[in-house]
Amino acid sequence: MNRFNVFKSKTTLVASGVVATASANAKSTKEELFSHTPDIDAGLHHAYMNRNELDWRQRLNLMWRWNETRDPSPEMKTICISTTAAIFYGFGLGAYVKSRETLQQFMEKNKHTMFASPFEAQRCLRDELLLSYAKGGTHYAWRLGVMVFIFTATSGSLTAIRGDVNPGDYAAARGVMGASVRFYKLGLRGATVGAIVGAFLGLVGGVAAWASQRISGETIHERWLREFKADEECRLKRLQEERKRQAESLGRGDLKTRLSNAVDWLFNDKSD
Repeated sequence: MNRFNVFKSKTTLVASGVVATASANAKSTKEELFSHTPDIDAGLHHAYMNRNELDWRQRLNLMWRWNETRDPSPEMKTICISTTAAIFYGFGLGAYVKSRETLQQFMEKNKHTMFASPFEAQRCLRDELLLSYAKGGTHYAWRLGVMVFIFTATSGSLTAIRGDVNPGDYAAARGVMGASVRFYKLGLRGATVGAIVGAFLGLVGGVAAWASQRISGETIHERWLREFKADEECRLKRLQEERKRQAESLGRGDLKTRLSNAVDWLFNDKSD
């Protein structure tokens, strides 16, 4: 009975000590994690607020960057979204076009073929369609993705350097895109024709973009500053949530370690 009372008192002492120590360690861990509250990058905020004071290299560096959470800048976000959408759209379009051609060719080639059963004909057609999906989708996806990336990257860089939406930037970007695409297939002469046609189409699109900006009443600087502040708020919120999860995880890990050590001490102590 005396031995049981000693064991009980030791257990109570250990449990209270473990809980108190774990609580204190969790509190100190949280205080350490949250002692430095994340805030908006002052340097970037100043750069966006005083963009006119930057030279063209600094403006390009401000555009082509990723933050610590791997998010693109407001200027580069348009390029990423447009290129990604073009890749998915190109894959779907290529898969549809190529599969339709494959279906017509299969029906023309095998209209007099005697298959062992309808299931065999369906299996052969399905295999050819799946292959055409992959080939056509990949072919269209990378071509359309490259075209859109060239256009958006060139026009976005020129807009960032100039600091304003200008139809001439869109014409130049579309000309570069047309020349690149046509040079790949038709050489220098095709590149010249592609540049001229692309520049004309880009000029029309640039006029539309310039008019829409003037109608909205918001300059490109104001829009990028607004998007920068919104992105920074989202980034700070994610960092705070991540720190909170780290604090909770460290607190649980510390309590688990303390309990394990207490149990070992409780049952392996040879003094009693």
